[in-house]
Amino acid sequence: MQTVRGYIRECLQWMIDDGVVSRIDLDIRRTGINELGNSITLWRRDGPVMISFDDLWSAITHGGQ
Repeated sequence: MQTVRGYIRECLQWMIDDGVVSRIDLDIRRTGINELGNSITLWRRDGPVMISFDDLWSAITHGGQ
């Protein structure tokens, strides 16, 4: 799960670099044998925005369908 956390952080780092958000919080959890769920909290000036996926792998491989 640390590898997934690193990949997500790397993909979103531009948001911090460009000043879009001040902080990114990640919560990665195993939801099944071959499934990971996650929630991402993006801290913006006007408040936090939370994005979550119950099955992150399906969202990546099937576009969330």
